[in-house]
Amino acid sequence: MRSVHEIAGTIAERSDWTLSNLSLQKLCYLAQMLHLGETGLPMFPEDFEAWDYGPVVPSLYHDLKMFGGGPVAPYSSLRPVRNLDDKVGDAVNQVVALGRTRTPGNLVSMTHWPKGAWSQVYKRHVKGLTIPKLLIRSEFNQRVKDAAEHA
Repeated sequence: MRSVHEIAGTIAERSDWTLSNLSLQKLCYLAQMLHLGETGLPMFPEDFEAWDYGPVVPSLYHDLKMFGGGPVAPYSSLRPVRNLDDKVGDAVNQVVALGRTRTPGNLVSMTHWPKGAWSQVYKRHVKGLTIPKLLIRSEFNQRVKDAAEHA
């Protein structure tokens, strides 16, 4: 299992270091959701919390907040990984492609999906609410079900 800092670093590097902290958080969430949905296992052990702008891993946020709303730069806490196993690599590649075509606002909207895990946990002005990994996996299953119904 990798750390969120390794996954975030890999996503950032494969995105040519053009992503903001906010975008990186959302892409890490989506990668975790894809991996949980496809394997039943987490990609990284750290938990997301339900913050105002969507799912956030607090330790990653605090390590990158110095970049403000600008792109995060290669930084020692982000440790890109060259050799990812197939399922992790596939999820990372999917979110990197997504990050190239979506604005930060689009990514926030995606993670604020009314049927999603963040929406089920979020309480305005309440800090520290963990989004359970089981709920993130359920979100993946619901998204697949909805996509099939609309196909």
